[in-house]
Amino acid sequence: MNTLNNSTGFSPFQLHLGRSQLPTTKARAPIYVSTSFVFNHSADVFENRVASLEGGVAVIGTSSGQSAPFLAISTIASAEDNIVSTSYLYGGVSNSSSVTFKNYGIGVKFLQDDDPVAFEAAIDEKTKAIYVESIGNPKYNVAPISDLAQVAHEHGIPLIVGNTFGMGNYLSRPISLGADNVVHSTTKWIDGHGTTIAGVVIDSEFHDPVLNEAYGSSVFAGKSRVDLMRDLGPSLNPFGAFLLIQGSETLSLRAQRHSNNALALATVLSFGVQDAIGVAGQLIDNLHLASNLTNVGDAKTLSVHPATTTHQQLMIDE
Repeated sequence: MNTLNNSTGFSPFQLHLGRSQLPTTKARAPIYVSTSFVFNHSADVFENRVASLEGGVAVIGTSSGQSAPFLAISTIASAEDNIVSTSYLYGGVSNSSSVTFKNYGIGVKFLQDDDPVAFEAAIDEKTKAIYVESIGNPKYNVAPISDLAQVAHEHGIPLIVGNTFGMGNYLSRPISLGADNVVHSTTKWIDGHGTTIAGVVIDSEFHDPVLNEAYGSSVFAGKSRVDLMRDLGPSLNPFGAFLLIQGSETLSLRAQRHSNNALALATVLSFGVQDAIGVAGQLIDNLHLASNLTNVGDAKTLSVHPATTTHQQLMIDE
C-alpha cells in the first residue's frame, strides 16, 4: 500500500503490506494455484509483507521452518568452510548442523553460550557466518545481537539470526540491531493457528562485491532462490502462503496476548520435577486444557517437554 510509511506502525503493516490493489477481489489476496517464471502471487504477497515487517529488502518463503536456516547457511558456506554457532538452538537445527552439514563438508563450531568474545576467538579464515537465535529454543536465552553483529562485521562475515521466538519481529528485531540475515519458522507465531508448515529467509541487503554485481541489492535472497531453492526445491506452496497471510493480520494481537499470558502463568507456576525425563511426560499427559504438541505460537495452549520431543536426538550432555 503506497500510503503506508515507516511511521505508520506494526499493526497496519501486518494487515496491508505486501499486496497492491488486486484486480480480482479488490480486498483480500486470493489463492493463486499457479507456477511460472514470475513466481506465485500468493507467496509473493506473503514474502513482501514479511520483508516489510522485518525491515529486509527481500524474503524467500520456504516449505518448512527447518529448511530456512539450511537454505541460509548453504547459500554462503561450501565444503571445507565453517560457521560459528551457539549451542542454544532448536533441536532440528542442532541436528542438521551436526549431521547434514557435516556430510556436506561444512563444519559447525558450537559454543556453550552467546558470549561475543568466545565467538570472535572461534572465527578463522574459513568461517563464513555466525549463527544464533534471538531467543533460544527452548532455553529462552536472549542473544546479544548488536555485539555479535559487530564481531561478525569486523571479520567481514554475516550474522544470521533465527528469530522464530521473536514473534515475527514483534518482540525482537534483529535487522535493526545489526543482523544481516534472519530466518523464521513461520509455522509458529506468524501462522499462529497450527494450520501450516513454512519458513522464511530474510535478506537485509547482504553485501558481497562479486555477488552484488550479479544479483543486485538483494544478493543473498537472489543467490538463495536461483541456486539452492531451484536445486533443492523447498518452496512455499500457495495454500500455505494464503494461511500465513491470514495469520499475519492478527500477529500483534496474538503476540501481546501470548506475552501477557506467559507472564501471568510465570508469576503463579514454578516447580521442578525429579527424574524429569521419566516424570515430565506423565505430567504433561495428565493436563486437561493444554494440548501435548511439539509446537509453539499456537492460539491454543500447548505443553511440550523438549528433552523427549524436539531435542530427543541429542545426547544427555548436549
